[in-house]
Amino acid sequence: MTKFMKRYGMSSATAAALVMARRGQRFSERLPARYARLLQVDGKRHVWNHWGMFKRKLVKELPRHRFFDLSAAIGDQVAKLEMENSVKKPRRHPASSDP
Repeated sequence: MTKFMKRYGMSSATAAALVMARRGQRFSERLPARYARLLQVDGKRHVWNHWGMFKRKLVKELPRHRFFDLSAAIGDQVAKLEMENSVKKPRRHPASSDP
């Protein structure tokens, strides 16, 4: 929905109506790879589940009025997620070959 709000300058209600119409015509938007990688999405789940995970993660920190300036807002959140993921995941070292 936010994709259409920014691209076409729509209100949230109009963008939601457009998304519902697209879903009715069996269109679907997959989550971009850079966001899917950050969220560690499960490939077995439906694409709507991935978007739900993305929304929950984004809404925690981002006020709704910033959705209209999505390029700046998402850039900030993606940088924050990348930083969190780099801190949470310790690097694995290959097994040493000590005799």
